[in-house]
Amino acid sequence: MTVDKACGARGCAFANHRCAHSWVARFQEAKQRYVIRVDDYAVLRDGPAHVASKGDAERWTEAMIEVARKGGDPRLPPPAPVVVVVDTMKALLEDYAVARLPKLRQKASPRSELKHLRAFFSDADPATLLQEETRVAEYVLALQAGWKADPEAAPGKGRGVITVNRLLTRWRNVVEWAKGQQPPRLARSPFHAYGTVIKTSEEEPRTRRLQDGEWDALVAALSTLDDKQHRFRADVMERLLLGVRHAALRLTEATRVRETDIDWTACTITLRKGKQKRKELDARHIPFERGGALHTALLTRRFLKAPANFVFGQDDGTALTANKTATANFRRAWVTLNLTAHGYLPAPEDVSVNARYKAEATRTIALTLRDLRRECASQWWEAKVDIRTIQLLLGHSTSKTTERYLQLRDTDALSGRLGEALGWKMSQTRPDCTTNAPQSGATDTGLKLAKGGK
Repeated sequence: MTVDKACGARGCAFANHRCAHSWVARFQEAKQRYVIRVDDYAVLRDGPAHVASKGDAERWTEAMIEVARKGGDPRLPPPAPVVVVVDTMKALLEDYAVARLPKLRQKASPRSELKHLRAFFSDADPATLLQEETRVAEYVLALQAGWKADPEAAPGKGRGVITVNRLLTRWRNVVEWAKGQQPPRLARSPFHAYGTVIKTSEEEPRTRRLQDGEWDALVAALSTLDDKQHRFRADVMERLLLGVRHAALRLTEATRVRETDIDWTACTITLRKGKQKRKELDARHIPFERGGALHTALLTRRFLKAPANFVFGQDDGTALTANKTATANFRRAWVTLNLTAHGYLPAPEDVSVNARYKAEATRTIALTLRDLRRECASQWWEAKVDIRTIQLLLGHSTSKTTERYLQLRDTDALSGRLGEALGWKMSQTRPDCTTNAPQSGATDTGLKLAKGGK
C-alpha cells in the first residue's frame, strides 16, 4: 500500500505536499490492483471534499482495503440502505422481543414495557410512528394522564418521571435495534440532540432509609411467617435480611453465595460475578462482625452436606430463587413480612385481604430489600468509612454511583468529616461576612497601626 500525490511534490506550485491536489492510494487485494483518488472515495462516503494530511489519507486507504477484502469494489459508490417497512408495530415489537429478550439478564421488566408499548400503539405503522417526535409527546402526555393498557379500566394515577423515562428508554432501544438490522428496518430515530431527549436528571433519587424501630418490627414479624402458607421458613428469611442489612448484599448476589465462599477465619463473604473463576481478582470480599447477628445466623449453615450448599437458601441447600415457584414463594413471604411489620396484617375486619389492598399498602410502606442495602452503606459512611472503600464493598463501577446512592449532597456534613479527619477545630457558627465593620468588643488596633505607619 502506497499513498502519494498524483502531481508530485517538486512539480507542483505548492511544496511539501500541501497543494490542493488529491492523494492517490495504490494497493493490491485479491490479485486486483487498485489506483483510487482519496478525495473521490471520501466524498462518496460523507467525508471531506479534500483530505489534506497524509495520515488521514492513509486511514481512508485502510477503509478501501477493508471494503476490497469483503468482496466489494471501493471504486464504486456505497449501496444506499434499503429500508424495509414493517406492516404493524406489533410485528416489530415481537421481532425485537424474540431477538433481544433472551440476551437480557432481567426479562420481566422489559417484557412488561414491550407489552405496554404494544397496547398503546396497537397496529400503527412503525415506519412513521417510531420516527416522529410528535408521537413521543403524545405518548408522554398519555402516561402522565394515567392511561392504562386495559381499555375498560378507568384512568389511574399518572406515571412518574422515572416510569416515563424507563418506557421511553425501551422505545429508544427498539428504534436503535431496528436501525441496526441488515437491511435497516427504520431510517431515522426521534431520539437525538435536536429531537426527543430523555432527561434522567429530572428523576428524584430514592432516599428511603429505615426509621426508628422499623428494623426491630421486621425481626419481630418473622415469627408470623407460616411455612405451609408461604412455603418459606422464618429462619431462611432472617438470614437473608441480615445479609442485606449487615453486608449490603444484593438479592442476586446473596442467592449465589455458597458455603465455600465464606472464610470463617477472616469472617468475610466472597462475591463472584456470575460464572467467575475461583482465582479471579475481581471478586469482592465483604467482612462481617465476628460474633454478630449475621455471624450467628451463618454458623447454622457452616457444615452443609447438600450438593448445592447455598448459604442463603432453603433447608435442603437449594437456592432461594432456583425456579419460578421458589421466586414466587419468596416474594409472597416478603410482602407478608413487610405488611405485618407495619401493622397492615392482620387486616381490619371490614377489609377483605386481596391483591389491591396489599398493593396499596406496599406502595404506602415503600420499603424494599434494596433500602436495607442502602441503610447498611449509609451506616458505613456515618462510621467514617471512606467513599472508595464503600464503593468497592458495594460493587459500584464508579464513585459517582456511590455518591448518588448515599445522597452525599450535604456540604456541611462533608466539611465536618474533612475537619475531623484533619484535626481541625471547626466553628459551630459561621462568621458574619456581610460587612467589614469590626465585631462588638473587638479593637481596631490593626487599623490604627496601618494609619500611624505613614
